[in-house]
Order: sequence, then C-alpha cells, then structure tokens
Amino acid sequence: MIRGPKKDMPHSDYLVALQPVPRGLEAAATRDAVFEKRGTRWVATGRLGAEAPVRRLKGPGWTGLKAEVVAGITDGTGFHGAAGNALWAVVSNGKRSVVADTQGIVGNDRVTMKTIHSIRFPK
Repeated sequence: MIRGPKKDMPHSDYLVALQPVPRGLEAAATRDAVFEKRGTRWVATGRLGAEAPVRRLKGPGWTGLKAEVVAGITDGTGFHGAAGNALWAVVSNGKRSVVADTQGIVGNDRVTMKTIHSIRFPK
C-alpha cells in the first residue's frame, strides 16, 4: 500500500494498494478485482452494479486491464457515492499478477498510472 500525508488525504487510508497474486490475468481480474469477462469483452462493476468501460494496458513483459468504477462508503444510513470513482487495474505476465486499486478520493491521477506502469515481473 502506498500512503500519502494524512493532511493531504483526510478521508482516505491509502493512495494506491498493490497486491501481488499467484495467478494469470483472467483469474486475477475476476477473483481479486472488479472485472468480468463477457464473451470477448471485459466490463468492470462498481458499487450498486454500475458498469464501467475497461481499457487494456500494456507494459514491459505484461498486459493488463484498467477501469474507474463507482466508489463510495457505507454507513448506518446506507451507501453514499461521495468517494467518486475508484481506479482498478490488473497487470499480469501470464503467471503472476498485481492488482491495484484506489479508494476514489485520491490516487486517480497520472502519478498512480506511472506507478502501475513501472511494475516489473522477475524473469
């Protein structure tokens, strides 16, 4: 997990979480993230079932998927979409993957994407 100064992100616990998983892209995307494969097309599902478009990613030695889905918080009065859109990405070398996500308040920026694109898998 990458964290920033609490004063700059008072309603978030982290900027971006990066979770390595021992499986390929399709399994990681469906088991560890918010992606679903429908035929040859990928979709991402956020809170309340809202679907989001999925973009393919490519980096050195890996391929991946990325989407921004509806995020929010649940409290005693129900779900609130005040958190905006959370970024989800999965990158994989075919055997291992890294799942990345943000909470939707901070971390959905080019610096986070630069971090995701910097991921390297050992040979």
